Amino acid sequence: MGNGKKYSVLLASSSAKGTAALSNIIESGVCAEITAVKTAEKARQALMTAKYDIVVVDCPLSDEAGFDFSVSVSEKNLSQVMVIARYDIFSGVSLRLSPKGIITEKKPLDKDSIISGLYFLVGINDKIKRIEQDNRELRNKLNEMRLVARAKNILITNLHMSEPQAHRYIEKQAMDMRISKTNVANLIIAAYNDSD
Repeated sequence: MGNGKKYSVLLASSSAKGTAALSNIIESGVCAEITAVKTAEKARQALMTAKYDIVVVDCPLSDEAGFDFSVSVSEKNLSQVMVIARYDIFSGVSLRLSPKGIITEKKPLDKDSIISGLYFLVGINDKIKRIEQDNRELRNKLNEMRLVARAKNILITNLHMSEPQAHRYIEKQAMDMRISKTNVANLIIAAYNDSD
């Protein structure tokens, strides 16, 4: 993809020919760092030690069909999943996996279709990462609000300040000390916890 990002791809394929063909397609479609494994068990181990943006499963794998593994990855990880299935079972596989958010492609491999599916998965992956970042920022903001509220409560209780006075005190300390309101709140909380 032309966005300059490098995506991590876990490719599970028992066939050397399938691994080579899919690796070439993936590399031509998205800027990717590919980790190739031959079994579902090796793929599970890889997922325990690293995060992957996309998991491509060329079914069947040598130790299992790969469909249950694909569903498990989709449900337990933030990785986006693509399953490659034989033409004769593709419709049934697609009906089973598509509702789980898994892209399904059929053999023989259609390069354009697989690249289109990869672009879709990359788009979803990017959107999920943005949502995760927004979620982290909101959690941090909420944590900051809780700490400041706790510090204000300490000032109101111990120094008999009004709520606006406590609020202004924390803001002024943050400006004067050139630190965040969260750090000021932590200092207040620590000071009054030590004196208890």
